[in-house]
Amino acid sequence: MKTQTSGFATLVERVGDGDKEGFSAVYDQLAPVFIGTVTRVLRDHATPEEVAQEVFVQMWSSFHKFEPDRASVTSWAVTIARRRAVDRVRCKQSQRTRTEALSQQRQDNGAAPSDEHPLATSGGYIREICLTPHPPGSLR
Repeated sequence: MKTQTSGFATLVERVGDGDKEGFSAVYDQLAPVFIGTVTRVLRDHATPEEVAQEVFVQMWSSFHKFEPDRASVTSWAVTIARRRAVDRVRCKQSQRTRTEALSQQRQDNGAAPSDEHPLATSGGYIREICLTPHPPGSLR
């Protein structure tokens, strides 16, 4: 997909000036690229649009930081998308690890897997972790 034309450069300048219609046109050109990049990183077809939306919001709010001499808008934007997708993968892995650790802790304390609290498997385990006393400095 060729996006670095003089017309595209004009759109980018408009977006830098806060032009919402220009941003809409940039969105139309870059969304398919983002969706493809994010889908490859996530290996999940359920959330790429959500991540792409986060990327566009981040782009809109930080377009003033874009430096055209360092990279093309497409490269800059795809880098943001890839990083956001990798963050999402890491977050999901961290969540799985915490859930498994909590489940193991419950089993070690004598609770059978069938005794698991329903919130522990649906992400509500965070409340339990937060309410459990921890030594000072252990949550950094």
